[in-house]
Amino acid sequence: MASIKETKATIKALPGMTGMRAEDGEWRVTVNLYRLSDRYPDKDVNWCEEKQEALAYYTSDADDAIRTARDMSIRWMDEGVALGMSAREREGHVQDALRAGASVPLKDGRWLALGVAPDGGKCVEIKDAAGSAMVERSASFIVESAAARAATRLHGERIDFEKQERLWKVMPRQQAMAAADEAFQRELERVYGKNAGDARYQQRHDDPGVERARSAYQKASEEWNAAASAARNQETQQFIADMKAQKMDKETPARERVYDIHNAEAAETMFRRLQHQGLSPQWDTGVRDGIHMHGVTLPQAEVSKLRELQTSNPATWGNHPDVQKMLDESKKDMEASAARRNERLDALTPEQREFIEVLHYQSKGTLHVDAALDVNDRLHELSVQHHRLAQISLSESGLSKMQERVQGDVETKIILLSHEIPGVLEPKFMYDPRGTTVGLMFESGAHDSLNGSYKVPLNPARVKELANENFQAAVEALERADQERGPVRYMELLIENTTNAAFADTGREQEVARIIEEAADKLDDWWGQDDGERHRLRDLNGNTVGHLVLTSEEPPRRPTVEGEVKLSFWCELDNDAYGDDPAHEAAQHLREAAHQITKGNTDFPIYDTNGNHVGDGTIRELPSLEKEGVIDMSAALGDVYLAEDGYSGIADGEYRYVVPTNGFEPGYHQGEGDAWLVNAKGEKAPGYEEPQTVRETDFRELKSDERAALRDVVEGRVTFEDFERRFEDADPAP
Repeated sequence: MASIKETKATIKALPGMTGMRAEDGEWRVTVNLYRLSDRYPDKDVNWCEEKQEALAYYTSDADDAIRTARDMSIRWMDEGVALGMSAREREGHVQDALRAGASVPLKDGRWLALGVAPDGGKCVEIKDAAGSAMVERSASFIVESAAARAATRLHGERIDFEKQERLWKVMPRQQAMAAADEAFQRELERVYGKNAGDARYQQRHDDPGVERARSAYQKASEEWNAAASAARNQETQQFIADMKAQKMDKETPARERVYDIHNAEAAETMFRRLQHQGLSPQWDTGVRDGIHMHGVTLPQAEVSKLRELQTSNPATWGNHPDVQKMLDESKKDMEASAARRNERLDALTPEQREFIEVLHYQSKGTLHVDAALDVNDRLHELSVQHHRLAQISLSESGLSKMQERVQGDVETKIILLSHEIPGVLEPKFMYDPRGTTVGLMFESGAHDSLNGSYKVPLNPARVKELANENFQAAVEALERADQERGPVRYMELLIENTTNAAFADTGREQEVARIIEEAADKLDDWWGQDDGERHRLRDLNGNTVGHLVLTSEEPPRRPTVEGEVKLSFWCELDNDAYGDDPAHEAAQHLREAAHQITKGNTDFPIYDTNGNHVGDGTIRELPSLEKEGVIDMSAALGDVYLAEDGYSGIADGEYRYVVPTNGFEPGYHQGEGDAWLVNAKGEKAPGYEEPQTVRETDFRELKSDERAALRDVVEGRVTFEDFERRFEDADPAP
């Protein structure tokens, strides 16, 4: 049996193989992980490791490991040659061969190898055609693998890969024959003694062991001779095949060019793949569109088979012409779209182009450039109109009553548009025309103005065009709408507080819907009461959380804020839907809004029974105390508690403050709930990256002086370090 060192060296010398011996003596034989990665470049490391394990063979017999490695190497290299190895895989195998001590053939008949430099390091050597006398020697390398990489880098173009492929096919069989010969000789000497030369040539042996060894050697010799003969005759066979192909070409009708490949190596690979599939490719090289292309043709009768291959595996065979046509058309459309996009971007000012990037970034990529341009076009036009109205309002005449309505209409359109923009909370309106008068409040808090908004930049050219605009057309449109409209009753429902225990226990949407349903039930009584009266809305616990107002004049428009619920209706009483019982129809509007909220809708229109748009509903998300992983202590200051210290407490050094969340309201007999444990800066304690369940007995309310001290830190009057130093200097609790 071969030694461990001999076994490893033998397996390493086989192309593509690796062998490892475990401490318990078990051998693992499989394909080299790097060569797997070379053959399957589109697969990740995990896939290659799983593939390597699937191919692995385990045995405790070293000779069995060597035999298996030879068989595996033959299959691996035959498959690689048939499919066509990539340049990367071929170079990898060459480097393996050089590290194993083999020589690699060059195109000029000489050989490439690794030798020992005078300083003891490894060097790259070029040997003569006989493979003995050294012709060239490179500088010394300390690491053998570095020398192997240098060899392929320096002489890669000179390597005769076709000859090397033939050697790879022969090498494992030659090694197998040598091993079989050695085993045969050992059996001969065991039976016939040291002078067993004549016995080697006997046709049959009585000893079973000798006979088995003779048969194995004979089989290995035949396989090696067949492989060597095939390698020697390959060039002749290729020449004959080429001659036959030329003869067939004369007799065959038209051929079709199926590939035009610029890279010569890629073209050669595809040519061999076609041959492996039993097809009859021929070269058709030439200059096309000013580029030298390596064309490949097939007989028309074989093209259909290639199309099937392209349909089933486009990664290997390229796209089917129909698919390629679609891709080309798609590419043209994309190029045309890009041209239009660039044209639109060029028409913007630098500030507007920056604003497009801000919209894209604040939407977290959901608003792509074209969509951001569309939003900017609509928002910019409304913002320019708003700016012009602000100019008129500061003029001597000021805004007329109808122009004020136009301004309100413009602001409403901006509000509705802002709801369509991902990452935007609401618009911010300003009325000083010395600058832009419209800004956007982003969820991230990004801003470029003192009021916390990001201003919508205006194009000076468009501002100049509207310099004399008095909005007469818009005024006339409103007047026509007034003439066409009969008496209107406005109804507005507002729920301002949705954070208390009733909403946490019942569910926010369910409690909101219940309150609206209750308002609908009471609307018959409220409808006939005086205009402008604020009808209170209460939660399940009796707390006032909002109101409903009925008026004959349109209420002032304002954007909703975080956590708020707002329903706005305009009930045109001469509409048939209201008929003899307008209160009943209006109550149906409220019930429909409640239904929309229970479905999870946050911004929705409301229609009457005839399908007319009569109102809009909005339920805004609750403001989050958590911003970029840190609790906003300024927002949470009114609801912060002090964690109990000591053995059973949850306080942990500077992390001594409890901030309830997810509807947990200490003091309402809930007993326990979700909360964060944080320091005075709002940084979360380890283990509290997500809210944890804490008991009300784990913390207490802050005393007035404790809350005042925390406020000083939050508002920046005292540094965090000075604040913490007070606790470090304090005497330990008794």
